[in-house]
Amino acid sequence: MLSEVGYFSLAMALGFAVFQFISPLWGGLRQDNRWHKLAIISARLQFFFVSAAFITLITAYVTCDFSLLNVFMNCHTHMPLLYRFAGAWGNHEGSMLLWVWILSLMGFAMTFLKSNPSLVRGAISIQGLMCVIFIAFLWWGADPFLTLPFTPHEGQSLNPLLQDRGLAIHPPMLYLGYVGFSAVFSFAIAGLWLKKLDKDWAVAVRPWALFSWACLTLGIALGSWWAYYELGWGGWWFWDPVENASLMPWLAGTALIHTLRVMEMKGQLRGWSVLLALLTFAFSLLGTFLVRSGLISSVHAFATDPHRGIIILAIIAFLVGGGFLLYALRLPRNSNSTPLQFMSREGAITINSLLLFAGLLTVTWGTLYPLMLEAISSKTVSVGAPYFNATVVPMLFPVLLLIPLGMELTWGQSSFKRALEKALHTFTPTMAIGVIILYFIDPQPVVSIIAASLALWLVVSSLYYGIRQGFMAQLPMILGHIGLGVTILGIAISTAWQQESNVTLTLGETTELQGYTFRLDDITQGNGPNYLYEKAQIAVLKNDQQVTLLMPEKRLYLPQESMQTETAIYTNGLINLYGVLGSHLGHKAWAIRLHYHPMVSWIWWGAALMALAAFLALRRRMRTI
Repeated sequence: MLSEVGYFSLAMALGFAVFQFISPLWGGLRQDNRWHKLAIISARLQFFFVSAAFITLITAYVTCDFSLLNVFMNCHTHMPLLYRFAGAWGNHEGSMLLWVWILSLMGFAMTFLKSNPSLVRGAISIQGLMCVIFIAFLWWGADPFLTLPFTPHEGQSLNPLLQDRGLAIHPPMLYLGYVGFSAVFSFAIAGLWLKKLDKDWAVAVRPWALFSWACLTLGIALGSWWAYYELGWGGWWFWDPVENASLMPWLAGTALIHTLRVMEMKGQLRGWSVLLALLTFAFSLLGTFLVRSGLISSVHAFATDPHRGIIILAIIAFLVGGGFLLYALRLPRNSNSTPLQFMSREGAITINSLLLFAGLLTVTWGTLYPLMLEAISSKTVSVGAPYFNATVVPMLFPVLLLIPLGMELTWGQSSFKRALEKALHTFTPTMAIGVIILYFIDPQPVVSIIAASLALWLVVSSLYYGIRQGFMAQLPMILGHIGLGVTILGIAISTAWQQESNVTLTLGETTELQGYTFRLDDITQGNGPNYLYEKAQIAVLKNDQQVTLLMPEKRLYLPQESMQTETAIYTNGLINLYGVLGSHLGHKAWAIRLHYHPMVSWIWWGAALMALAAFLALRRRMRTI
């Protein structure tokens, strides 16, 4: 029954998506506004039916309807309700339905826009075309409602790695970022086609870019946090190809939201802004391809069927190739603008956007080169952290130097000497204090000390600028830059000053790490909802006073007989203590891995501040729509 409801909903959604695509085009040719109204109705009905299909799949998971192949492969009656609910998108087919739902949501939201009617009509049409393509792919290449010839009594359960509370939040938030940029892409195509690339276009596009960028920032941060506490290796970023696939549109989107601001204020960087709009969504599609192509092996990857990857690659070639062809044909007629003054705020933004673009190209090459080499020559090569740390990280330094200086510059021609003097008010004491404190506390590589000091300067200079100019007037910009500084400060300090200890402990035995005493008090065993567990109780003491009790686990998930670790983490905001339970070594002894991570939580707090800044800027922008 549920499969029929799902198929009917998708069929209706596909039909209305076709009307959404065609109606604005036909109405434009006939100069008949009634067709635009039909497109609005079609977009809203399409969203209704895609939502019905999505709710149907969630219902099948919650009720454990094993007549559906997708549910049978990824659900189990003993799974907690939260994981049955979130398991609907913890697989290839379900995640693609989530992708289509958000794509439809963007088109639905466009129907409520009142300004720039011709531009909105064009964007709604392009959004409808993308819905047609992806619903068709969902139907014929990633069917979530495929039924079995019989109904099994039990399912095979969800991947144990995904049976985590983060699954309920991380993928939807990440997809809101990925697919949210489809709206930016639609407005870019509409602007090129209609030859309307002016300040009004930038005003119309920037809210969509801000919303998508904020969601993508939160999605990446949540994924990083999930990797930190779930995978049990003590790190938060591995330069995994799928992690890089989320970083690439983030870099392009970061450049975009700033160049759009220049376009709003000065009418400059039209071509560069449109190119970034196209590239941001192109890299979002690339991330979809990498996850579902079967070309990579990753804890984030959903599919191992190359056939699906080929279809997605064809979709990317059609959408992105068509967009760049239109860009090449139309842009020269829309590129006139006043000359750019480099000794100005727009000049600093331009230089930083170029640095971000250079970082984007570097990450892209390091991610795709091994795949291309293997496809051409069947040779395999590993490009990992050493490459990215040596190439991408140094690009942060000029970015961190330019942001405080750019804040002191004004729009249009300004005095570089005066701006430099204001920036030096905070640069000299902050850098001196930062270097002295960090060096004498625990000497580390110069690169780490400089990175941490520059990040601290970005925070201090942003606060200093807010005090002088008024926080409320520039709150989104100040908060966003503080968030970036906090994140980089957390990255630099946690990476350079972290400590790790691998020990063997018997009951009652202790070990020391960074001034803390860890004592193994007990090991217990028991049953969870769908797993068996072994749990350690590790008392953490400092100066003979107990600070906390770490309780890491090892779990054996029964349907798959898969062993997983559950870390135990204590944080006070400044440091994280991280415990992992290893194997039983006999004679009442267990392998224990302990980590000391200073300021690692600041990485995610900074990301939250950046996202909050984007949402605050979006709130202000919504008043102009």
